[in-house]
Amino acid sequence: MADDNFEKTKSPSSSESSPSDQMQTSEFTPHETDPALLESYRYIANMPGKNVRGKLIDCFQLWLNVDSESVLTEIKEIISDLHNASLMIDDIEDNSKLRRGVPVAHSIFGVAPVINTANYMFFLGLERCHALNNPKAMRVFVLEILNLHRGQGHDIMVCIIILTCFSLHIRYICASI
Repeated sequence: MADDNFEKTKSPSSSESSPSDQMQTSEFTPHETDPALLESYRYIANMPGKNVRGKLIDCFQLWLNVDSESVLTEIKEIISDLHNASLMIDDIEDNSKLRRGVPVAHSIFGVAPVINTANYMFFLGLERCHALNNPKAMRVFVLEILNLHRGQGHDIMVCIIILTCFSLHIRYICASI
């Protein structure tokens, strides 16, 4: 079944298109963001923060000298969006109650919607990075998303090990009383 969002191109030398020709895209229907799905993201994004990442980018700009101010702004916004989305997931995984002194997003919007919104934000960030049309930016984006999730996975593993050891220790103490 053909995807309505994907238009196949045909090779001018043949009446049928080859698989490699079909992989070439000529047009995609643009993605339309659903604002209703972003409520929990807007909630966390509107919390007051220090904007450390934005300030670091401004410092690095002295050496990197990105030519376009609009590209630099887009990079800052992508990084901020990814950071906030990762905080939403982190709060769920850590069973946090507060973020920046206010109730965490999942305590207001629910766990499943917040997970979905955070993941949606990761992919919106990917889409925005892709729109920069810079292969190096895409490579950095993919590597850092992988690093983010690997690091969070290690954090979870350490917490499980600590809790397991603590639980075994408590059982040992209780059994010896």
